[in-house]
Amino acid sequence: MHRWARTTTPSHDATTCSDEEPPHSPEVVRNAMNSFLRDHKQPIVVRQVEAVSMDFHSRFHARGRDYLYQIYAPRQLVHDRHSAKRSLPSALFTRDTAWHVPVPLDIQAMSEACGYFVGKHDFTSFRGVKCQALTPVKTLDHVGVEVVSLPDTYPFGQELQLINVEVSAPSFLYHMVRNIVGALVEVGRHKLKPQDIERILHGKSRQLAPRMAPAHGLYLKHVKYDM
Repeated sequence: MHRWARTTTPSHDATTCSDEEPPHSPEVVRNAMNSFLRDHKQPIVVRQVEAVSMDFHSRFHARGRDYLYQIYAPRQLVHDRHSAKRSLPSALFTRDTAWHVPVPLDIQAMSEACGYFVGKHDFTSFRGVKCQALTPVKTLDHVGVEVVSLPDTYPFGQELQLINVEVSAPSFLYHMVRNIVGALVEVGRHKLKPQDIERILHGKSRQLAPRMAPAHGLYLKHVKYDM
């Protein structure tokens, strides 16, 4: 069995694909996998199984990948120490599924910075130390930041905002998405200017880029195939 991509624990797969030989029908495979997952108390559900040709490889035949990274941040700066502590319990609900940034983020500046990532670049400054890719040159089709309104029933929904960072490309370097998100957050905190992204890219050194975002906010949203 081959998985379509490699992600770092504890990141999440919102979608996944694998390939293995018959003889079972897609429905039988789906039901068997869901039964196994339930028995082992895993919070995963297999929604669909499709038959593919024998030469199909779920990773190497992928033509594009969409990643989602989720961030929670306060809507505005809290100067009162007691009020600041009140927002901390929200981490109890999402501490394993999103990055909690303790200060407000400038969404407009982050959106401006996204533009510097789009296109074909040498991403040496945003590759992981253990990256084994033959070339650091990648082409990003889309990098965007969106604020999602939280429902009134959500704990501390009036104090927090959910920020989604979406990144799409045919392929990525090791830790590339998390390094991009780390830089965008520094722009949102005004530790970097949007145009600093261009300088960091041209510098071609991991030491020029900010720290990497934690793994638990990362989701693989979609994988594209020519099938």
